[in-house]
Amino acid sequence: MNRKKHAFTLLELLIVVTILGIIAATVGVQIGKAGNDARDNTIKSTLQTLRSQIELFKFHHNGQAPDLGNNDAQYWVIMLGKSNTSDIVNPVATGIYGPYLRAAPANPVNRLTTLGAAPNPNVGWVYSSTDGSIKAVSTNGTTCIAY
Repeated sequence: MNRKKHAFTLLELLIVVTILGIIAATVGVQIGKAGNDARDNTIKSTLQTLRSQIELFKFHHNGQAPDLGNNDAQYWVIMLGKSNTSDIVNPVATGIYGPYLRAAPANPVNRLTTLGAAPNPNVGWVYSSTDGSIKAVSTNGTTCIAY
């Protein structure tokens, strides 16, 4: 019997490799976008939680936001501890309000938990105790991400 061996030609293999390359490039771009979307959603969620807890604090403390004072760690202490109605700076072990947060949240972009009045590379969050607004600091440390 006369049997012919069938195999792919070089041209067919090149076409398949080209198609696979196009598919891989498209999938790679989509994966990169998905990572950015996940980070953005995490920032939005964290900011929403922080803002709602600041509003709850203001409700409990006659409209006053937690006072940052001269120490950015003080803000997290008051938000992580208990307080009384008139206390917006120092935690009170026997306070009736709080804690408002379980732990100081890290900024998903630069992974810092520190607070400041203006963005810089050593700050994760920009907070204003006058109105209780909070924003995330970008990776370069010079701009804020406000959602």
